[in-house]
Amino acid sequence: MLNEQAIIASISEHFKVPPGTIGPFEFNDEVCEKKAMFLVDSRPYMLTVRPCALHIDEKLTRSEKERLKNQYELLKYIDECFRIPVPEAIMYRHDAAVGAEWMVRSHIPGRPLPEVWVNMTSEEKRKVCIRIGEIWATLLSKRWRNDGIRWACDYDSSKGGLLPLESLPERGTGRWSSIGDMDFLVQTATVRRKIDGVWTPVAPHERADVGAVVSRIRTAPILASDHLRAIRNFAIEHPEFRPDVILVDSSDYSKVTGVVGWEYHYMVPVYALRFWFFKDRNRFGGYAVDVLNVLIMRVVYENLPELRLLTSTDAVPLFHLYNLALRSRNWRKLGLNINSGSYIVNKQK
Repeated sequence: MLNEQAIIASISEHFKVPPGTIGPFEFNDEVCEKKAMFLVDSRPYMLTVRPCALHIDEKLTRSEKERLKNQYELLKYIDECFRIPVPEAIMYRHDAAVGAEWMVRSHIPGRPLPEVWVNMTSEEKRKVCIRIGEIWATLLSKRWRNDGIRWACDYDSSKGGLLPLESLPERGTGRWSSIGDMDFLVQTATVRRKIDGVWTPVAPHERADVGAVVSRIRTAPILASDHLRAIRNFAIEHPEFRPDVILVDSSDYSKVTGVVGWEYHYMVPVYALRFWFFKDRNRFGGYAVDVLNVLIMRVVYENLPELRLLTSTDAVPLFHLYNLALRSRNWRKLGLNINSGSYIVNKQK
């Protein structure tokens, strides 16, 4: 059983704060974790607690069981390598005797973008979208290639060119080396898939189907072309990168104070990305928000001109195959002539 009092005592001793000032805890049943706020010298911190892996459903993947550890290392890495305002990862602990893992991070002030959207002026919306585009470009400024057994940094636009093959650091993204030759599609589709809103395990024979789709992508002749190098490498993706994770200043809505929601992340081939930030158009003004989506995309391309290849006739078929494979219920029914630029998907019954 999870010993909540032992965790509070540990936090109290580490930060020199009275135990009674930590909490109360709020429980999120969906992700099986508790959160509590506390203050240190008037600065707010967030404590997150989850049961350790031994006490979590065996059907969960390793990354899901080690969610807090992965999140802690990712926040550390992003803070060190990118100019993105993310919560500061302060500490991480894991104690099987206590039955839990826990993490402390800073609390970023600000209001979620959707909360203030209707009160924002057109100029404030424009400035926020420019900043969102810059943040997205920064996150993609480092890209990796899969070397079969490890990830290797391949490009850093801030240094103006290709870098020599180098291992990622042991902490932070070093944990991704365990992925080996498995990419995002295999990791996602072979473990569980979402059908009618319910996560469902994938049968062994379906895993072979996914592998076949991935093989078609990897062996696509167009990926052998040198001019596609920039988009066939992998990048860090915030899978929930949408308005809800953007915090803006309460007194100046045009300023982004933070990007939150880093509970998990993916290493995704760049050709699988599309910079359409406001996916729920009706929620943010219908057709008018399309102009802001284009603005964000333009800012990304201005910062990373090589990614304009994503709009080419060579890259579009890869994008469709990759994303349709992720969303298909039966990969045997998925058809695509990857070199023609056209694709078909049989309707699911």
